[in-house]
Amino acid sequence: MERIDKFYQSINGSIFYFVGVAISIISIITSIIMYTAGGATYSILNNFVSDLGATIAPNYAFIAFNTGLILNSIISPFGTLFLALVFLNNDIKQKTIVWFWFFINIISAIATFLVAIFPEDIMIVPHVIAAIITFFFGMMSYVIYGIIIILIEKLAKYHSILGFLLALVSFIFIFSWVFRFNVSIITLLEWIVLFGGWAFGIYLGVLSLKLKVSKS
Repeated sequence: MERIDKFYQSINGSIFYFVGVAISIISIITSIIMYTAGGATYSILNNFVSDLGATIAPNYAFIAFNTGLILNSIISPFGTLFLALVFLNNDIKQKTIVWFWFFINIISAIATFLVAIFPEDIMIVPHVIAAIITFFFGMMSYVIYGIIIILIEKLAKYHSILGFLLALVSFIFIFSWVFRFNVSIITLLEWIVLFGGWAFGIYLGVLSLKLKVSKS
């Protein structure tokens, strides 16, 4: 633990949230530009996010997309661990739930890595399983985050609303996927979940920075 403390003393862990979001946005925008460069069409109403990672994607767009997923799966645990330690340093008595939240996020990061390793067009079964784990554990992470916020006395309880709201959106997306709603609805919901994840990542970066500063 001492080494971890020294690491985060030299690098404020909130930076990993900002870097992770930046990598995700840049990799997806880059892959969309590459995908459509030759005249192919890509729409959030007709294409899943994972279509960008298929090896048959035009102009090798999958390289940019899957590289972003891999980098994010490596970077995100550092931000998660930092925020978990920040939570533990802010007078939360139920410490087990914080470590459970950390574990949930690690599982989600591993699944994200596997989504990139198993493209949908050549390894559909492991790709779908990894995607389901990513979204399901992501939804659980939002819920547990909301509970943690409620348990930390120094934080305004309205902070938990964002976690619960994103969990609800994730649930609706998963429900639409499982029960085979119209493709346009499913893909749009998936993109909403993605945009929500970006916003949440920035929010967590700001929150962890604020809590760290207030503690020092």
